[in-house]
Amino acid sequence: MRITNFFIISVMISGVLFAQPGRWDKEDEDRGRMEMYAIWKLTETLNLNEKQAEGFFPKLNAHKNKMRGIQRDRRGNWKDIVAKAKKGEAISDNELQEVLNKDKSIEKKAISEKEKFSKSLNDVLNNEQIVLYHVFGREMLGEAKERMRDQRKRGKNMGGFKGKRKRW
Repeated sequence: MRITNFFIISVMISGVLFAQPGRWDKEDEDRGRMEMYAIWKLTETLNLNEKQAEGFFPKLNAHKNKMRGIQRDRRGNWKDIVAKAKKGEAISDNELQEVLNKDKSIEKKAISEKEKFSKSLNDVLNNEQIVLYHVFGREMLGEAKERMRDQRKRGKNMGGFKGKRKRW
């Protein structure tokens, strides 16, 4: 009887443990939550009405996709030369100059894309909203850093991350 109960409880506990989501799911979930929070905060900060939101967010999503593509190009540009450097292989001046020149052209492409997007906002947003949009990223980043700093302070007050938590 005891062995049967022990076996049934063990199976139930292991089933619960295996049913938990994996770590890889959490990263995508956190990124999605952060993007949703940013969209909500941006809508609130810019005080967008429905018509403005319908015009603004498709433009913003297209701009983000283009910028991700540019960042992919930049990483691909440096990938081979970084791999060579990590292996300890010699890198010629020509190879380095070629990568630097290509990086410079990618940077110019990114700047022109940002300018094009910024000019396209005049159709959807008023001047005050455009200013608030351009400042939004830095403010949100500062807010996130402040929250992380507060989180670390709370951890230290509880005896640090590796120490024993103070209950009362």
